[in-house]
Amino acid sequence: MKKVSDAYKEAMEKKIRDRSYISVTLGVVNSDAQNTAQFVGDYAYWSNKSLPFRNDANYVEYATLEQNYMRVDGSMYFLPKVNSGLYQLKSSPITTKDFLGRIRIDFPREFSIKGLTLKFGRYYPTKFQIVTEQKELSYDNELEEFTTSDVLRDTTYIEIIPLAMVGGQQRFRLEKVEMGVGLTYTNNDMVSSSFEEFLNGVSNEIPYQKFNLSILDNNNVYNVDDSNSFINFLETGQKITLSYGITLDDGQVEWMQKSSMLLSDWKSQRNKMSFSATDIFATMEDEYDKGNKIYDRTAYAEAVSILQDFGLEPDEYVIDDCLRDITLHNPMPKQPHRECLQLLCNATRCVFYQDEDGRVVIKANFANVIDPEDMTATSNAQSWWSNATNVLYGGNNVYADLTRHFMRVDGSQLFLPRNESTIIEKTGYVTSLVSDVDGLFKENPVLSIKLPAAYTYYGVYVTFQGNPPKEMKIRTYNNDKLVNTFEYRNLKEKSLLNDEFENFDRMEFEITKAYPVNRVLIDNISFGELSDYTLTKDSMLESPLGYAEKKTKDILVKIFTFENDEKGEPKEVEDAVYLKRNINNAGEVKYCENQLISTESHARMIAEWLGNYYANNISYDVEYRGEPRIDAGDIIRMESDVLSNLQVEVETHRIDFDGSLTGSLALRRAMRT
Repeated sequence: MKKVSDAYKEAMEKKIRDRSYISVTLGVVNSDAQNTAQFVGDYAYWSNKSLPFRNDANYVEYATLEQNYMRVDGSMYFLPKVNSGLYQLKSSPITTKDFLGRIRIDFPREFSIKGLTLKFGRYYPTKFQIVTEQKELSYDNELEEFTTSDVLRDTTYIEIIPLAMVGGQQRFRLEKVEMGVGLTYTNNDMVSSSFEEFLNGVSNEIPYQKFNLSILDNNNVYNVDDSNSFINFLETGQKITLSYGITLDDGQVEWMQKSSMLLSDWKSQRNKMSFSATDIFATMEDEYDKGNKIYDRTAYAEAVSILQDFGLEPDEYVIDDCLRDITLHNPMPKQPHRECLQLLCNATRCVFYQDEDGRVVIKANFANVIDPEDMTATSNAQSWWSNATNVLYGGNNVYADLTRHFMRVDGSQLFLPRNESTIIEKTGYVTSLVSDVDGLFKENPVLSIKLPAAYTYYGVYVTFQGNPPKEMKIRTYNNDKLVNTFEYRNLKEKSLLNDEFENFDRMEFEITKAYPVNRVLIDNISFGELSDYTLTKDSMLESPLGYAEKKTKDILVKIFTFENDEKGEPKEVEDAVYLKRNINNAGEVKYCENQLISTESHARMIAEWLGNYYANNISYDVEYRGEPRIDAGDIIRMESDVLSNLQVEVETHRIDFDGSLTGSLALRRAMRT
């Protein structure tokens, strides 16, 4: 589910919403020219000749003696000496060796390019030329980023020649170059659009995203018979970015990027142009064969191998750290990359999908309720009668302690044994240190809770015994990287910390100020909802269509055994060994035949996971007002005439926009442990 402001949520809950918006950006970039281009010539030795052709470059500035250039505010770096081995150069944009020097880009063959996008940065040319084999173009400029839709036809090179710089006598720098331009369509261009996404909770099917867009073409700029028309420069695989905007009560518009897809099809007719786009999985058609051998490796390593073999860089995918804990032995079959990802996720209780930035995400999808036994609690300092693990269960005993305004004689507290070696059961977390008269500690107590995988929760419940602390920090981490920090003051004995704790696998509670001359006692910590969204009856356009799938009697998970044949190729041993899990007394038998499952314990884990999914066989189809922040795979609440607190998982989500939002949802009862 997309993260939005409280003002956005209030605007979407209104019975009569204010205006909504759409923005679709299409990058008409010649990908072959972009990927094969090279800078040619003698440039400053601190130049980076590859990053300007990428969209994710981060640069530093080096202090050099140029007119109106060098700053002494700490934002620039000193240059190391040429060929010095003492320092490593940081990334810097392509920079000419001489003042007002030219930059040349060569291609391995002739290309025709519709438009050019050049990002110069803060020191840009105010006048410059673009020269190719066919033409010479002159431009005036007042921007750090320049775009033109001029056609550069049948050329093997592009030269960019600055005639005047904004600061005078300066070197010419180029931070980014794109062989094309970005086109943006908004409400005024729109005829209609539809976005649909699908995600199966146990990875039984390949997820997908589909987008269709129709725009007005009153000026006939997409006429296929015009050689300079944009339609003749479109290519499959060009990026399409979809965003929605919602008007808030104060008149501001809050924008949300929904998806970044790849152009798949386009059609033109008089006064109208249509585009279609799909996700990256639709392009994963080539066969993956590197894993087709018998050897031990982690599921994480296998995921990386599949994605990098397809051609993705590390910043183009996100893999849940829980895959590091799963060891695979059997071979991966020779199949298309997307099917290998599906097989891997099905064998690791994960789902995979494409996020709003176009990255491939592999994420745990165990259940919507985590068993406390699957979590661990540790502390940097706790008293000898403390047991941090018990905060996951709650209802713990409290022992009397001679700290200020703590001990009670109402029978609710127990006496501590004299001997510290005595085993004490059922106590929560108790700090070893006592705060001073100002409520401060020599070393702040920290309690840490580790989850089996990364989750997003809305709200955390913390119950204290005795005097609750005055101030506390919560830090969340994912794969040991800090995600967020929250601060709380004047806590109560039972505190609901009503924040969105986003995608974390470890949470730290640091007591920064306690009640004077006191320990801090935490009795229970529990996590809130996986979503703060409720599909209300007011949001539905009609009553939900509910239906029950056929019941499942048994889950049969096959345990595969492989051995190498005489050629050294892996071959399955036909032994037909299955692990069975019973769900109902009658119904269908579901088979899971995933050749990555090689042990009985692995099969039992998958059978339990699939059993939770198939035991919830109730589904719903709902037409509703549309909510762009919902993603396929989200667990939300739905108002019901019979059941309270009904949790459902979104499998299919469709949003239509023709000036206003409408939507439809295919829902399934959420999995429960």
